[in-house]
Amino acid sequence: MSTIKTNNIIHISNTGDPNIVLGDSGDVQVQSLNSGPLSGFRNQIINGDFRVWQRGTSFPKDSSPAATHKYSADRWEANGTVADFSRAAAFGGFDWAIVVSSVTSGAAYIVQHIELDAVADYCQFAPGSTWTLSYWMRDNTSGAPSIDFRGDAGGVNQLAWTAVGAAQQIETTGTWKRYSRTFTVATYAQGQHDRATVYIPASSSANTLFTGAQLEPGAVATPFEHRPIGAELALCQRYYFQSAGRLGAAATLKDGLSGMVFSYPEAMRAIPTISSPSTSGFTVGNAQVSTAYLRTTGVYLEQIFADAEL
Repeated sequence: MSTIKTNNIIHISNTGDPNIVLGDSGDVQVQSLNSGPLSGFRNQIINGDFRVWQRGTSFPKDSSPAATHKYSADRWEANGTVADFSRAAAFGGFDWAIVVSSVTSGAAYIVQHIELDAVADYCQFAPGSTWTLSYWMRDNTSGAPSIDFRGDAGGVNQLAWTAVGAAQQIETTGTWKRYSRTFTVATYAQGQHDRATVYIPASSSANTLFTGAQLEPGAVATPFEHRPIGAELALCQRYYFQSAGRLGAAATLKDGLSGMVFSYPEAMRAIPTISSPSTSGFTVGNAQVSTAYLRTTGVYLEQIFADAEL
């Protein structure tokens, strides 16, 4: 071990390369945390604090939410028993929570599909890696959270996430409780898997509120990563975008239709499915991940929805 003091900073190293830096005040400085659980953007879940609600803030029961991929807060899908979904104030450092209510029977889940970096590859979830899922909840859970791998090309679920023990309550703030559960990733047949899917169960007997959902590398649940709202919105808009209102006038074409090129605020995950409430005469001439050529019998479009969810 070598010890060098420069400018009142003590560098301690076994190899001569400083790894730990101690200041005179006793503070510990670490050169890099980019690969550890305290690094920036460590949370694999998008919109885990439920700040982004492009589709609205109240969603009544759907007769078959899992089959129709019913989304509420951005990136969050309903699964299991039919239920109502809405937004409510949370607590402390969390402004908003998702509310699961009026559960018919059985279990209801909030679900997020986490995109893999490439199809049919281990990507960020390498075999042997350890991950911790944590979330804040008001009311008692009706079951344990789970994670699996899924594929867009009709592949079966791959249950390659092995839970290390049961979900544990790790914090309490008033009526809110924070739970965590650690998982390890086993070797699995990648097939056409393009996502890891997180399931968080709600109570079947009462309103359940969730916020602060986080999936991070390592065996310890660290404090929730609060990202800038602009960054969180941009992450959401990779998968879904809903324009705020009328898109404006379009140029008149020779065939009597009006046309315009519309650019999404973010490049989307894939060529999106585009729809509009002003459906009369509305067509998409050419859809790309960044732009769409829109045609309509009118002179403007009221709004468009672009969906590239997993």
